[in-house]
Amino acid sequence: MTILMNILLLIMAALFVLLAFLGGSLGAHLGSAGGPTSFLLGGIIGSAISAGIAYFLASLITDTLCNSETVQRVTSLGFALLCFAAGLYDPITGVANTFRTAAYLRDAAPVMKQEGLEQFKAIDSDGNSVLTEQELNSALQNSNLNDRSKSAVKDLRSYLSEVGHVINKRSYPVTSIIMCGKTCIPTTTIHTDYTYGINTSDLESYPAKVKDTYKSWQH
Repeated sequence: MTILMNILLLIMAALFVLLAFLGGSLGAHLGSAGGPTSFLLGGIIGSAISAGIAYFLASLITDTLCNSETVQRVTSLGFALLCFAAGLYDPITGVANTFRTAAYLRDAAPVMKQEGLEQFKAIDSDGNSVLTEQELNSALQNSNLNDRSKSAVKDLRSYLSEVGHVINKRSYPVTSIIMCGKTCIPTTTIHTDYTYGINTSDLESYPAKVKDTYKSWQH
C-alpha cells in the first residue's frame, strides 16, 4: 500500500469520525425539546446511524485491501465503535452542561431580575428604556456597583439573547466560492445579525421564563 493511499485512508477515516460526531449532535438537538432523555436518545440514534454507515463503508474499503474476513470484520467493527463513541460526545457533554446551566439560572434569574430593575436607570445611559450590550459593558466598568450588582450585570450580558428581545437586525449578502472541477461557482447567501436589548418587562418575566425553559432539566 502506497504512502498516498495511507494518507487518503486517514483523511477518509477522520471525515467519517467528524460526520459521526455531527450525526450524534444533530440527533441530540432534534430531541432537545423533550428534555434530557429525548436529548440523549436522539444522540444515541444519530450516533447509531452514523456508526452503521461507517461500518458499511469500512467493510467496502477493507474488502478491497484485505483477504482475511476476520480482519475485515474486526476492523470495520472497531471503526464503527469509534464513530459511535464520537457521536455520543456532544449528547453526553450537552446534557451535563445543560443541567449545570439550568441549575445556575434557576438561582441567578431572581437576582438578575432584582438587580437589573434596581440598577436599570443607572445602566440605561441613553434613557430609551432598553439596556444594550454596550450599556451593560459600560456598567461593568462603573465602580459604584457592588459585587452582587456586577455579578448580575455580567449574567445579563452573558444571557442577553435569552433575557431580552430583538431590537434590531441587519441582513447582508455573503458570497463564497465553490469549486466544481476547474470551475469557480460564486454562491451568495443572506446572513442576518441580530441585536438584543432588555427592558423592564423582560426582567420581570425572566425567572418564570427560566423555569419554563428548563422545566424538564431537573435532577
